[in-house]
Amino acid sequence: MRDEHRVALAAVLHPVRQAAEGVSDQIWIVNDPTATPTADEALRALDMLQAEVARARTLVQRLGQRD
Repeated sequence: MRDEHRVALAAVLHPVRQAAEGVSDQIWIVNDPTATPTADEALRALDMLQAEVARARTLVQRLGQRD
């Protein structure tokens, strides 16, 4: 993989990691008896993760076609 592709990949994977942390936070909230989890918050976290994964997947496919 070329260096410029590595930079692009790192840039697009970072938001995926952040979105995954949002889902992880929701898991902690659900398991915390003092918290009040909501379906909207969980869905928002899942939607964000799904969107970031789709964006990353598109970039990785494009990078694969260039190599």
